[in-house]
Amino acid sequence: MADLPNINLVSAQTVSSVASLRNTASVGDLRLEAQSRFDQVAVGKTFQATITAMSQDGKALVQFPPLPPTNQSIQVQVQLPAGYGVGDKIDLQLLKPPPDLTFQLGNESIQVTMDEPDLSPAAKMLGQLLQSSDPNNPETSTLKGSQALLPATPSDTKQMASELPSHLHQAVQLSGAFYESHLKEWANGKRTLEQVRQEPQNQNPPTKLPGSEHLFDLPQTQLIPAQLNAQENRQFLWRGELLPGQPFEWQIKEDTSKKSSSPTSPEERSWQTTVKFDLPKLGQINATINLTGKTASFRIAAKNPDSAPILTNAQSLLTDSLEASGTTMSQFLVEKDGTST
Repeated sequence: MADLPNINLVSAQTVSSVASLRNTASVGDLRLEAQSRFDQVAVGKTFQATITAMSQDGKALVQFPPLPPTNQSIQVQVQLPAGYGVGDKIDLQLLKPPPDLTFQLGNESIQVTMDEPDLSPAAKMLGQLLQSSDPNNPETSTLKGSQALLPATPSDTKQMASELPSHLHQAVQLSGAFYESHLKEWANGKRTLEQVRQEPQNQNPPTKLPGSEHLFDLPQTQLIPAQLNAQENRQFLWRGELLPGQPFEWQIKEDTSKKSSSPTSPEERSWQTTVKFDLPKLGQINATINLTGKTASFRIAAKNPDSAPILTNAQSLLTDSLEASGTTMSQFLVEKDGTST
């Protein structure tokens, strides 16, 4: 069985969450939100805030800790003196409540501004990508396979069982969704440069966007929604072909229904894999696989009722294959109605 991907893309030094970035719709919205939230804060209260973005003219987005009544973080735009940068933590004391929202930073008074910041073309493009990436719409975060997982039809099921796991593993590894993680592995000597060069980010030269003189790595930007989905939702979505002309959909996600309140090691985490495909003899198949450590359970739905006995008879072959990889099967269920939940 192919190893599940390492999707732990969030480091301990992450400046701000993706959710906070998505909520930053516009500077005007930021000010209105700030006016509402800080109206309930006592003058003189001090906050430790984090600079999340900064333009060349000194305008900066500053993220505050969770505030009532929603207990969510809030970002405001302020004009900072020289010497500060993204990631710096600053102590801001509330001097004036809304509508003239003002903070004390050291010996200087800083008022919340409403002017549009002078963002770089890259920052504007990233902002548009973040706003257009809907976490509830799988279409925006689904990776599209450029070629079939298996180049030709295997001679029998044994050949498919032996070849498919490695092709699935390669589809994840070369998808580009975990590129930054792979760069870290390369820097630590755990991945070769040739492996890194095979990912989409290195396949095409930078391109000029319309109306801009700046070069952008289009494959990199097009992968951002999928990378955010992996980071935020711990979910990987892939759509392509199993064999030439045969559609295949694949999802990997952390099974949060079994998530423990106490920290667990990667080996103890629960993962759920869902695959949907259509084969000439078996018809449409939907399969859900739950993997916890070295234990796996299978729930398979066949659109064609005649396919259910064939799948059931193949259980022993699957069991042997799992045992060879050190995995135990805890459940094998085949549904005859073709409906998968």
